[in-house]
Amino acid sequence: MKIFKNLTILSVDNSSGDDNLLFLKDYCREFYRASNHIQAIEIYKEQSPQIIIMDPCFDDVMINFAKEIRRKDERVVFVAFSECNDNEALKEILELNFASYMPKQISKKDLSTYLNLISKKSSLP
Repeated sequence: MKIFKNLTILSVDNSSGDDNLLFLKDYCREFYRASNHIQAIEIYKEQSPQIIIMDPCFDDVMINFAKEIRRKDERVVFVAFSECNDNEALKEILELNFASYMPKQISKKDLSTYLNLISKKSSLP
């Protein structure tokens, strides 16, 4: 997973679901975790992550967080990491140009494969 060595990744989730993502910290430049949108905004402003992996359904304000970031930064790559089946939330992530939707129960191998594809497709460093 050399492809992540220059990337900063932010994971935003209020559950232990993002524990599946912890292995990424060994493969990317920086890996940050936030449990709510306030922490996420603070980390985003200070660290400028290239990839934000988030559960758009865990909190009503998460879609607004994504909208706020998207208005400021068209290049940030959003990845939905969720068990969400809320059609309204799924519609929102499409409109916000999320790069991918992945179930929280995804294997590390599949997650790595998807993130590699996303970073190549998005021309990330």
